[in-house]
Amino acid sequence: MNELVAILLPRDDILTSAIKSVWETDDAFCIIDTRLPRSQTQALLRTLAPTMVIEDTSLTRHRVKGGHKVADGDAYVVATSGTTGAPKGVIHTWSSLKASSTATTTKMRIDPSADGWICALPPSHVGGLSIITRALLSGTKVWVIDGFDEQAIRARQKLGANLISVVTAALPRVDHRSFKVVLLGAQAPPKELPENFLVTYGMTETGSGVVYNNHPLPTVKVACSSTNEVLIDAPMLARGYRDGDQIRSDNGFYRTGDIGKVDPDGRVTIYGRASDMINSGGEKLFPSPIEDSIKRHPSVKEVVVFGQPDERWGEVVAAALVIKDNSPEPSKDELRKLVTDEIAPWAYPKEIYIVDEIPKTSLGKVQRTLLRQRLLTPK
Repeated sequence: MNELVAILLPRDDILTSAIKSVWETDDAFCIIDTRLPRSQTQALLRTLAPTMVIEDTSLTRHRVKGGHKVADGDAYVVATSGTTGAPKGVIHTWSSLKASSTATTTKMRIDPSADGWICALPPSHVGGLSIITRALLSGTKVWVIDGFDEQAIRARQKLGANLISVVTAALPRVDHRSFKVVLLGAQAPPKELPENFLVTYGMTETGSGVVYNNHPLPTVKVACSSTNEVLIDAPMLARGYRDGDQIRSDNGFYRTGDIGKVDPDGRVTIYGRASDMINSGGEKLFPSPIEDSIKRHPSVKEVVVFGQPDERWGEVVAAALVIKDNSPEPSKDELRKLVTDEIAPWAYPKEIYIVDEIPKTSLGKVQRTLLRQRLLTPK
């Protein structure tokens, strides 16, 4: 049994040094985002249950109470994003980590002697963390910066960085033409993307993206259940959860909770989370296509669609809108036409909420469940 060392350090290159120091003693690590309020930090520490902690740049470890050691061969523990509930600790082994690093580095044709990564995503989640671990295992240079600061990005590019992973919200702040590869983690990416973009699909349990531009990595098997739930079998799957729950179901696959399809040629299409599907009078609708239609209205800055309970239909489509500054609110008739023309007559939002902002995780993922609760819970 080995130690699990929690790393609470700023988002810069010291994190890479801290990870190396933990691995040098054959221990595992987890990273806690230092921007979190104390209450959330304490909650995460209880969930991840580290046995030691690093809190300053000397990288000195301190023993903490209530932690639990990890098994031999465990490399790190990372928290899920928490978009659909309380975060869980996911345990990745050296085996799953190496499988992910090898497959993704090969897919991107990375040359460790010539290429370099910028990690601008939060390393406390797998999207950012996998950049660092992939770089360390492949011997590729990596620079960790605190967010998508254009000046910081340009400074690292001058040092040799030419690889970056982004979220959709950060696209305006990144000059994609100056990168060899831009990874984009997005369920609904922009329609037209340059050739150097790779749209990834993956989750904490897969350690990184396992589907690139709608096609699985060579070592990854993607299938669908009888209910169209996306299933994954891959060597990069995590060992288990920190609370003892299993990753794989009885049939050996990881159940993603997403609904999609796999074409005969292996192409994977993701429609959305099963929990986000709206069942209105027997018509099953996913938020993403409806959101894409509503975004076409010139006044809409952001939109989130969700199901609202309804006595007659079971659920009806509801939409939360953030309106652009100095723009008029769209009418129901305007939104009805946009959605009806592109999707179906029954897909337009019956209820519209105007909000100041959309709750999101540190990765920019919409917290749809939290938004629904805020809007539908009686005041």
